[in-house]
Amino acid sequence: MRLAPGACLRMELSTMASHAARGNRSAMIAWLPFRPMRGRMRRHLGLIVSAFLAVAAAAASAQTHPALKEAALPPLLPVALLAEGDAQTRSRFQIAPDGRSIAWLQRVGGRRQVHLTPIEGGDPTVIRMARDVGVFQWAADSRHLAVSIDPVPGAENPQIMIVDTQAPDTSQRNVTPWPGTRNVVMVPCDMTDGLYLSSNRRDRRYFDIYKLSFAPGSEPQMMAENPGTISSWMFDAAGRILARLTRPDAAGHRTFERCDAIESCARLFELGLEDQVSVLGAVDGEAVAWALSNRGRDKTALVRLDLKTGDEAEIHADPQVDISSVLLAADRRGPLLAVSWPNRQKLRFFDPAIEADLKPLLAADADVIEVRSSDRARRWLVVSVSGALKPTHTLLLDRRTGQRRLLGVSPWAAWLETLSRTEPFSFTARDGRPIPGYVTVPRGIAGRRLPMVMFVHGGPWVRDLGTLDPRVQFLANRGYAVVQVNYRGSSGYGKAHLWAAVGEFGRKMSDDVDDAAQWAIDRGIADPDRIAIMGASYGGYAAMVGMTRTPLLYAAGISFVGVSDLPALMDLMPAYWEPYRWHRMLGQPGDAEARARMWETSPLRLVDKVERPMLIVHGANDPRVRRDQSERFAGALKSFGKPVELHVFPDEGHGLNRPANRVRYYAMIETFLARHLGGRASPSGSGALHEPAVGTGPASNESR
Repeated sequence: MRLAPGACLRMELSTMASHAARGNRSAMIAWLPFRPMRGRMRRHLGLIVSAFLAVAAAAASAQTHPALKEAALPPLLPVALLAEGDAQTRSRFQIAPDGRSIAWLQRVGGRRQVHLTPIEGGDPTVIRMARDVGVFQWAADSRHLAVSIDPVPGAENPQIMIVDTQAPDTSQRNVTPWPGTRNVVMVPCDMTDGLYLSSNRRDRRYFDIYKLSFAPGSEPQMMAENPGTISSWMFDAAGRILARLTRPDAAGHRTFERCDAIESCARLFELGLEDQVSVLGAVDGEAVAWALSNRGRDKTALVRLDLKTGDEAEIHADPQVDISSVLLAADRRGPLLAVSWPNRQKLRFFDPAIEADLKPLLAADADVIEVRSSDRARRWLVVSVSGALKPTHTLLLDRRTGQRRLLGVSPWAAWLETLSRTEPFSFTARDGRPIPGYVTVPRGIAGRRLPMVMFVHGGPWVRDLGTLDPRVQFLANRGYAVVQVNYRGSSGYGKAHLWAAVGEFGRKMSDDVDDAAQWAIDRGIADPDRIAIMGASYGGYAAMVGMTRTPLLYAAGISFVGVSDLPALMDLMPAYWEPYRWHRMLGQPGDAEARARMWETSPLRLVDKVERPMLIVHGANDPRVRRDQSERFAGALKSFGKPVELHVFPDEGHGLNRPANRVRYYAMIETFLARHLGGRASPSGSGALHEPAVGTGPASNESR
């Protein structure tokens, strides 16, 4: 469950934020550092350039896998279902703090734009902007919107536009026309005369704090210059400085400082590199805050933090996993709800009223709730409900009257008969560490020894949740069992599980992936001769490692925006990254011994070990993992006569935002896997998508 704290939000306005909306969509999450693009930028015409670097053996088609020949498989899903889903549905609903309006993103003429309407219903207004909108945020005055526009698709240097919703076409102004900068919008709950910006405009290494007034013609005014030691600031509901966190010192220690004024801060407590304290909100007029903290414990818990003494009082913890999110009361005097994810979503209600409002939405086929937005008073909630076999339904809940209004339905709802169930599992890795994961067996197959895909999440410090994942469903529909593993280094399972990854890139972390594949073989799920490994970002690195390190385990590999050269990745991290966790995990890039160790587990060094076909895909504008990480790897494979296909999308970055590109990508995947594993593929690699109509605004009523 993702809990939005209402109007009190701190949001990084970046197009990549769209990939992090659901925890289990982590293969598109890009917590990999990046380096600036060097060399000539190739000019391309059309939607995609495809550099095909394959030997003749790669073109041979595999026969249909025996397990699929007699199976009662459901109809083939159209590839367009994955790519065009967000083009036909509304997303990212946000309620204005005063509860009078609701806004969302929806494509108009192929471009993602902000729409808004009175919350009680009415015709929507479209705020037409020159480019795709990445994300947007209501200001506390419920009149202005902060909207991100990325001038270079995928480059992740968004510019912030301020829009007056009372004159949306004439009031648009770019308040950060600063090329190559990163900008974070902070909206204190009760600060109605403007908002804060955190930007690295002055010095690309550090983020300063600016205040922006909504007065016509006003420009951001610097409020606090970062001396080079501050990682982040925290503010209360009125916009007063509350605390700040320093950047790690040479030993990895950080200081949490309590502040009385922007330049008047004092040490409250120390944090090690493995410690995390995330302040959720402060009680007005009191030196008390609610936070998620793993200080002095393995698992992250909900705590009450005394801002005078630094003492914590534990309010709620899950013995198995971290607390992932919390919904606070409107006055921030207590929590309403906390969420954790052992195997499935687990809810802990603190307030009987919110429990009475949300529990009726749960059912046997719908066991996941996401509170996505709220007004300041917590009267209105945007709630998404889904389940293992129930695609997302998004509702507007009026807690005063009990009415629910249907805002949107996933296009997957029209394909229920095709869905396959995802189940949790766990196994013991070869060194004795327990490793959790999820397995999906295709619907309609009673046999065993199936073709299988090891689907490795990115990050690496994120996790799969086992919720309904369109990518997993697509693979299962094509006849593949799918295994997702939360290898050591994945977040959500406590410090010990995350930090067990120190020094283990391409070693024990990949052992965990290989051991999960062996688990599926031992249980008769997987055909040992027809297993593919695929992933994006870190998952792409893991796929390359699997194909070079255990080349006979995997029959094929797919890497999207993957890393092939770890030292090169570490060398050119962007100025504003704080790569301390990376340094702890991999070592200092300037240390010869650490550098040699990184190179040992770089797939580029081991490229001659590859025995089976690979599909390599990248975005030309990727700022996190340079495109040459894929191009050099594919070129080396070609030089050794290895079967490889390389595809570069000219208008994408560390993810795929354009529907047409997603069509191409998944068509490539199904064709590649069918050729080498013997699964199914649609005749044309795409198909028409017909979605049931759901209306154009939050006007259709569904009474409780």
